[in-house]
Amino acid sequence: MITIIDVCKDRLHYLEFVKPIVDIVRNLGMEFEIIELEDLNGKVKGNKMIICGTSLIDFDYLNYWQKLLFLKDFDKPVLGICAGMQLLCKIYEGKLKESKFIGMNKIKLNKEFLGIKGEKEVYELHGKVCEFGNDWEKIDKDGECVYHRAREKYGVLFHPEVRNKEMIKRFVEL
Repeated sequence: MITIIDVCKDRLHYLEFVKPIVDIVRNLGMEFEIIELEDLNGKVKGNKMIICGTSLIDFDYLNYWQKLLFLKDFDKPVLGICAGMQLLCKIYEGKLKESKFIGMNKIKLNKEFLGIKGEKEVYELHGKVCEFGNDWEKIDKDGECVYHRAREKYGVLFHPEVRNKEMIKRFVEL
């Protein structure tokens, strides 16, 4: 089972940022649960978790980051997408910096990351970037893809549900 965390304050944003991920998981024949971040109580059924992104003007999720502190001891794979990656950054005591980017960007991965490698075109929509500590490894020069060195925690600052769906499929199939 996959636990999908919805961080969208506005329910309309669910259609853009959560539903595409639900569709990918459903099409793979996987069971899933959807939990809104503010309703999260630390009890999840999933053996994997995806923390979805949200719109460029929605930073309400940063008011609820403490609800995810249990992830430090969560020994199952977690994928943070954009806002989800920013939440992982907060949980692991990294720093968020203002940096707006909207549109297509090319990144070059220095090794395979969730089924993709080399140069990829990705869709970005964010207002903050992450600075992780030494427990995290950057897979590209700018830290658009990171993973935790000791835990199965992955973060992407772009939206693979838009352009790189194979990444989500690979994560689900881990």
